[in-house]
Amino acid sequence: MKLQVENMSSTSEGVYVTHQRSKQRNDKLDTRFIVPRAGSYAGILEDYLHNIKSTLSKTTGRLLWTGRSDSFANLPLGKNSIADVPHFMAGYLKKDDVKKFTFHSYRRSAATAAADTGATAAQLTDFFGWKNPAMTTEYVSTSKMAVNNMASLLVPEKSGEDIKPSMVNNQQEDEDMDPTKLSHNKNVFIITNFSGTMNFN
Repeated sequence: MKLQVENMSSTSEGVYVTHQRSKQRNDKLDTRFIVPRAGSYAGILEDYLHNIKSTLSKTTGRLLWTGRSDSFANLPLGKNSIADVPHFMAGYLKKDDVKKFTFHSYRRSAATAAADTGATAAQLTDFFGWKNPAMTTEYVSTSKMAVNNMASLLVPEKSGEDIKPSMVNNQQEDEDMDPTKLSHNKNVFIITNFSGTMNFN
């Protein structure tokens, strides 16, 4: 991803960032994302842009420059320093083994957050550029929204009424569902519409 100063555009919604799609995409089209105003993220980026424009006179070209304690140096930020950013963030968040965190961690985190808040498979595929649909399915099917939706389907809310477990025994569908009998049955059970705690011995 080549980030250029001139491709940052401030709006009332946030800062739009235009860039060329990642190297795994065979279409070399420009796309964009937004750094939102919510959470002050856009303001942080705008402060940085103001500083490099005013102190280094960088109004076009590469985006990332080396910072000092109180200013910026006219020196491009090196790839090793950039690679250390995920390690720094992981340490700040008190994660274990910070060296395992890379920029791909950002990609996975973003995809997980998008799926958790309702992004569709088509949206994820287009934005992240996956060629294998199984990658999209992994995020969508395990998202918080999908898990919660499935739980609500399996355990519909019924006020003032206990929900009895509905079990299907793949060997003896018509047999009396006595728990003492089930505990000795080695077959697999599909359990739905159950609310509570169950222990299998």
